Amino acid sequence: MGGDFNCHSEVWDLSCTSHPLVAQRLLELASDVGLEWARPSNSGLTHIPHNPDLAGSVIDLVFTVPSVSVSDLPRLDLDRRGPSDHVLISTLLPVSEINIRVSRMVIPRESPEESGFLIDLANGLRSLDVEDLSSADRIEAAASAVAEVFSSAWNSHAKEIIVTGRSRSWWDDDCSLAIARYRESRDPAAWKLFRKTARQAKRRFFDARIQEVATENQRP
Repeated sequence: MGGDFNCHSEVWDLSCTSHPLVAQRLLELASDVGLEWARPSNSGLTHIPHNPDLAGSVIDLVFTVPSVSVSDLPRLDLDRRGPSDHVLISTLLPVSEINIRVSRMVIPRESPEESGFLIDLANGLRSLDVEDLSSADRIEAAASAVAEVFSSAWNSHAKEIIVTGRSRSWWDDDCSLAIARYRESRDPAAWKLFRKTARQAKRRFFDARIQEVATENQRP
């Protein structure tokens, strides 16, 4: 965590003679998220006003995890300040490789889950008593009951899928085969063939969806 906090304190600025409450709160906040102020290896002023009559100060701060080694401490980049009145601060941050798992709940088309969902939905809606909608309260109660039927049916039949780079509805076996051939050969011609295969797969997929929608709506 770092930036221009515009916060003065004797902890990081030797020319300051106080440690105000706002500085104490800043340190407490950093501690709450597992960070502490890191003194630059070449510590000095971070704010140098253009007006020579104004005193410089240390208000640009960097907070890191306590285990940072001396070689990874922040460093003032005095030569890269340019026209700014603030000194740039650079630091090295360890970044570990992790797998980010992204998932979502779905009901696949034309699947047993979809059939079960539609059956439960129809039965649930059929069982509702919504004949009396004579008041706002009854209308609200009926709407809540309908929403509960949908929610219950969805939760009963939706399944979790992991989203990957190949989570595309139009992707088919031909696409998988074409990309595998390119990865094996790294031949530009194989890449062109994959792109052509992908375009054809998209066209087939969306043409089928358009035809399906047109049929359901009885439109040409």
